[in-house]
Amino acid sequence: FFVQSVEGGECVVDEVIAGSAAERDGRVCVGDVLAAVGGHSVAGMSLTSIRGMIIGDPGTVVSLDVVRGGQCVPTVRLQRSVPQPQQHRRAERAAPEQHRQGHEHAQQQQQQQQQA
Repeated sequence: FFVQSVEGGECVVDEVIAGSAAERDGRVCVGDVLAAVGGHSVAGMSLTSIRGMIIGDPGTVVSLDVVRGGQCVPTVRLQRSVPQPQQHRRAERAAPEQHRQGHEHAQQQQQQQQQA
């Protein structure tokens, strides 16, 4: 999992990396806004600082607070793992339209889960 871009002062999930703890968990989606790491707000922080908060020793747990569609998602707790080589690639920056579409897709999935 890597927060890649900052739009309007918010940290937006550009990509959920294949094989990552976030992908295996399934609750972090492209378009989500990262609000806090380990209970500490990331507002106004640099991406380097935020990344430093997310990355840690393998086997330890990191908690992420994300906002989707203007609503808080229950805290996501992920067990950190050893990064795989493919996890170090940099994703191309998604266009704002792609962020919006990813966000809408995440909202639709959440609504479907709530209806089930």
